[in-house]
Amino acid sequence: MINTKRLTDSFCSLVAIDSLSFKEEKMVKYLNERLLGLGIKPHTDKTGNIYAFVKGSISGDAVLFCAHTDTVAPGIGKRAVVHPDGKITSNGDTVLGADDMSGVAAILEMLEVLEENNIPHRDMELFFPSAEEVYIKGSSAFDFSAVKAKTAYVLDLDGNIGNAAYAAPSLISFEINVKGRAAHAGFAPEDGINAAAAAAEAVTMLKQGRVDDISTLNIGVISGGSATNIVPAYCSLKGELRSLDHKNALGILDKVKAAFETAAQKYGAEVEIKHCTDLTAYRTDPNGRAAEQYKAACRKCGIEPKLVTTFGGSDNNSLALHGIEGLVLSAGYHNAHTCGEYIYIKDMEALTRIILNLVI
Repeated sequence: MINTKRLTDSFCSLVAIDSLSFKEEKMVKYLNERLLGLGIKPHTDKTGNIYAFVKGSISGDAVLFCAHTDTVAPGIGKRAVVHPDGKITSNGDTVLGADDMSGVAAILEMLEVLEENNIPHRDMELFFPSAEEVYIKGSSAFDFSAVKAKTAYVLDLDGNIGNAAYAAPSLISFEINVKGRAAHAGFAPEDGINAAAAAAEAVTMLKQGRVDDISTLNIGVISGGSATNIVPAYCSLKGELRSLDHKNALGILDKVKAAFETAAQKYGAEVEIKHCTDLTAYRTDPNGRAAEQYKAACRKCGIEPKLVTTFGGSDNNSLALHGIEGLVLSAGYHNAHTCGEYIYIKDMEALTRIILNLVI
């Protein structure tokens, strides 16, 4: 029932639309037109999130399908190149944008198949969030009060079709500013307070990289000082931590704060620490309703499901905060966020068959 040419054409059309984060206006217009053409009335909020309810004709709770509308840079002037073996790439100087246009295309094809074949299906809710690539800013601002579904499938994981993530981490970003006192480094270094030295001591007190089985810590940006002959009066650091357990994430943050406060006190410096929780960890029951329905849908297609954890975030982090039990399904793309991103048409077809099986 899947129209391979239509699916491929939809994907290529989606890829050709410039839709960097916070600049998704053209994508929103295209999707609204496609949905209206299928008799579906979408609602778009001020952040650019698109939501629609599709009434079904068979019993069963509503199911929500989600795929985000934005892509990463370099993403201006993207073009899909379809190769003879069914592989689709960009022309090499931009990302392809299969993250997440493959997910969007699969949802659109599912809707086309249901409509043109008059196939009975469950109630569905469609959610196309904006600004996912910048720590799910779109879905974080969405009003979920009208959402009925308690089960969701977010089409936004890289890798092989059949994979689905049931757990993802909290992500806390932080900025640390250490303030010392400037002095001439040659004539009066003892009059200064070396902010860089205090910061360096704090960094050495912390274990970075994989700090335990479920957590990572990285201080990725360090800057400070004004000249080689001046004791640095300031040092700024930026980093992030991730953990599959939110309480554990907060514990690591406390260790970061303690290290810098201890080092600052030793050197007589001052320290300011700011942090932001960009993502909150979730864990969906791998034997719960969403997972079991997904496993059955895969097996009907002859695909063996595989439940995995991921250290990346997605809009499912937002859904989980609102009590919606979701999985993040592989959308079939590989090498996301690079100019070497690619996908195969057969994998988009398989993804479409899986989500069809979830509603019929």
